[in-house]
Amino acid sequence: QVGVMIPPKKQPTPAEGPKVATDAPPIFVVLLPAGESELQAKGTQKVGWGQDGLSPKGIEQAKKAGKLMSQSGIQFDAVFTSVQKQAVYTAWTALMEGHDLAVPQYKSYRLNDRHWGKLQGRSEKDLEQSYDKEHLKNWMKDAPPPLEHSNVQHPMQDPLYRAIPQTLQPGSESMRNVFDRVLPLLSDNITPMLQMGKSILVVGHDASIYAMCQLLEGDDEYEDEEFPQGEPWILEIDQELFVRKKVVLNDGFLRRLQFRFSDTAGDLVPSNPEKAAGNAGNAGNAGNGEGNAAPPKVKEEYTIEVTIFSAKNLRDADWMYGTSDPYCWVKTSNKEDEPFSTKTISNASNVVKWDEKETIKIKRG
Repeated sequence: QVGVMIPPKKQPTPAEGPKVATDAPPIFVVLLPAGESELQAKGTQKVGWGQDGLSPKGIEQAKKAGKLMSQSGIQFDAVFTSVQKQAVYTAWTALMEGHDLAVPQYKSYRLNDRHWGKLQGRSEKDLEQSYDKEHLKNWMKDAPPPLEHSNVQHPMQDPLYRAIPQTLQPGSESMRNVFDRVLPLLSDNITPMLQMGKSILVVGHDASIYAMCQLLEGDDEYEDEEFPQGEPWILEIDQELFVRKKVVLNDGFLRRLQFRFSDTAGDLVPSNPEKAAGNAGNAGNAGNGEGNAAPPKVKEEYTIEVTIFSAKNLRDADWMYGTSDPYCWVKTSNKEDEPFSTKTISNASNVVKWDEKETIKIKRG
């Protein structure tokens, strides 16, 4: 795990290492893309900011997501959704499957799907007949042709957005625009809750969920990564607000919560050893009915080389002098493994470079 720390002027030297709380409960952010909408069921992929309910398939996706989240045991302290029916209905339907009905819910246009401009509401077949493939490929990242302000699909014509400044009501959006739209919600509303140790459910759409995930991971560059509809993603956040784990929440993940991997061959063994001992006779050797002996633990030590290249978009942690002194530290999930730190760069700018290599040993068993 790699994290960038930006301490104020009077901080322990990098050699002392960061002091990270190890006994604090985990913080979770669950990202849930809305289920399939009625328009999407009819072949319209670029719904954009349209108001559309869930299809029968979308309802089932939301119910399944709700059951999975309930079985995972994660207790949400707040729920954030877009203002589009597709996401709002997904959140309601999912929460109905668990016990978090009374959790505070916040709706924001910043979690709306990407606005597709003149492509919005049209089927893929129609778009392929109207535009060449090269333009359609470029518009997957760049902004498509915008809608005129007088168009009925423009947000300025929707009373739902009348409280939003007109300069923030797009006629079309690129993925960069979606990142810029989502960022204030993360910084001003979600991050303070995470700092208080609260777990959050975010229900959005393909573009907004992707942007939220990338920003949480500290990466604002667009890459081609899909978040299937109705599939929750769990991000475990540590006390320094770094993403420690990111996994999709499905039936396989829930099974892994009930089992752990053995320390030898990687076979699945019950996480409760007492229960496993009680059932050992049922899985005994053929012919004698005796239980199989547990394989001995194998102690292993691995040596890996880690290279720290650079960091960008660092926040200014020193409000008095206007500069920061960042350093980077690396640690593993094993508490016994010692972390290491890079050198401190004094009075750093927005982009810093280290280009430092370090060899660390990881013990197992």
